[in-house]
Amino acid sequence: MGKRGPKPGTGGRPEKALYQKIEEGNPGKRELTVISDTVKNAEFKFTVPPALKSNKFAKKVYTETVKWLKDINCIGLVPPYRIVGYALCVARWIECETENNESLLAAHPTTGQPIQSPYVDISLKYYKNAADTWDRIQNIVKANSTVNYNPNAPTMDRMETLLLKGKPTGDE
Repeated sequence: MGKRGPKPGTGGRPEKALYQKIEEGNPGKRELTVISDTVKNAEFKFTVPPALKSNKFAKKVYTETVKWLKDINCIGLVPPYRIVGYALCVARWIECETENNESLLAAHPTTGQPIQSPYVDISLKYYKNAADTWDRIQNIVKANSTVNYNPNAPTMDRMETLLLKGKPTGDE
């Protein structure tokens, strides 16, 4: 039998970010849920955890993410363990990609024939995990941020920024 349609919550128009609803004057006229600034700016202990101190990549990703969350006043909304998990996944992905740059081939343990390096699959898994974790962080921010958070996001690509800023002029 067929699947009988999409899973609940996957169809329809994507939900707008809270800051977009505020800028447009709340077009739906429903009550907007805005979390108070005292909760958003709650000071948790956001020092670099001991698990990240020995890894320079993880430490840098962690500090950049915490700084970004503080800048947009959402630091108290994202659980610290989620930021740590994201930083670890990104650091492990970078380490695997470094190994992949050395060689994409390895020797089979019994036959000695060339095979694909195991770091290729490991790298893909860490990348997917990091992207999923970042999406969860981004969804929390999207639902609760009253300011535009996109242009200064740590994962924002320079080309993506240029494309978002560029508006069609009608000259084409």
